[in-house]
Amino acid sequence: LHILCNSVKSLDGESSMTGSVVTIQQSSIQCVYNTDPSYTALQTAWGVENADEDAGRLVDGKYWSVYPKNHETNESGGNVDERFNNDQYNGLYNSCKEWGLSPYSKTADFTKDVRWSTYMDYEVANSTPQLKEDYKYMRYACMNRNRDNNGDGKIDRNEVRWYLASIRQLVGLYVGDGLLNSKTKLYNKSADKKNSDNTIDWQQHIVSSTNFGGNSNDPTILWAEEGTSTSHFYHPWGSDIQGSEIRCVRNLGNIDGNSEESYPIDKAPDDYIVYDKDSRTFTCTHLNSQALRYYTSKELIYSDERSQENRLYKKFECYDGPSSIDAGHQYFKSYNDAVTDGMAKGTGNPFCPKGYRTPSQIEAAIMRYYMGELTTMTRTYWSFGPYGSNKKFTDENQKPGFVVQGTNITVNNNSATGSVRCVRDVRTD
Repeated sequence: LHILCNSVKSLDGESSMTGSVVTIQQSSIQCVYNTDPSYTALQTAWGVENADEDAGRLVDGKYWSVYPKNHETNESGGNVDERFNNDQYNGLYNSCKEWGLSPYSKTADFTKDVRWSTYMDYEVANSTPQLKEDYKYMRYACMNRNRDNNGDGKIDRNEVRWYLASIRQLVGLYVGDGLLNSKTKLYNKSADKKNSDNTIDWQQHIVSSTNFGGNSNDPTILWAEEGTSTSHFYHPWGSDIQGSEIRCVRNLGNIDGNSEESYPIDKAPDDYIVYDKDSRTFTCTHLNSQALRYYTSKELIYSDERSQENRLYKKFECYDGPSSIDAGHQYFKSYNDAVTDGMAKGTGNPFCPKGYRTPSQIEAAIMRYYMGELTTMTRTYWSFGPYGSNKKFTDENQKPGFVVQGTNITVNNNSATGSVRCVRDVRTD
């Protein structure tokens, strides 16, 4: 929208230029889902705002914290209050619990008559978040994206549209990273920042609405420089970069015939992954095709987490049970060296059944979230590790690549991993 504008056309009439006193421009919602009109299997989705409006926001010279001081705890503390913001996927449910818009219990009830004035201060400059001093925290930041649409002063269910992403929604943004604008990506550090030796420059941690281990006051954060690694916010290491950013998302489409603004908060949009427990298959066609990779019947090329090889195919299957890694190859480098050597000799992966291969980091992460605890090596090294292009660690025993151990998806030191959960692509055409 141009206000008080002056438009000029070229002499040939083929181009024009517009200058204006005021220009209002709206950015589109970013989405990792399949938007092909012919794809009818998908009815609902969610999307993310173009950029974190509050990134680097300071209060009294300090970055926004997660919770008010009287709510904070640490890794050794107990719950101050249990808010039931424990859903791995439904960030709307978590956020309504966090914001006091639903009772602190296992219910989808929406609390009526809570007033916007409890949280909002509308008499502020445009560059200042419309949150009162007691609520200028990341826990409430996405509330600032919503509006009192009917002007009655009360927070209605249909006015809660933007909310803080859950941990699996953040993982979904990483899975569809190739589709997102540079500012929307979970990891969007500049080249200078990436090359910096200062931890706070090159690391980037995103706060989710999902609590960690049942502790409502200690949210799960995603370590964006690693992609899928998570921890609790109040971790005892690297406290200067605990968590400094968020991603606000909103639901798209109708659920059970109800629009996004009116269905119950425990109803979530379609997942970006469809998991079949009986066949151990993962169908990924809800994702935009540009987020997926090619089909392969062979071992993946040994690559880092930002490579095309670390994307999902349309469908993949997990082998029925773990395969043991022999004692001589239980370490990340020696394991992957053995796989690469087997492929070069034509004998195949020495650790997986015929037709199966080592999973990538993202495949391993998807298996962990949908299948539960597992242990597996991956075929993905870390770009900041000793084999990467942005080395922060040069010792081959320090953080070479990705493994899953139990529920932890992490860049691990070169420690022993006794098994691999093999996978294979499944053709869909």
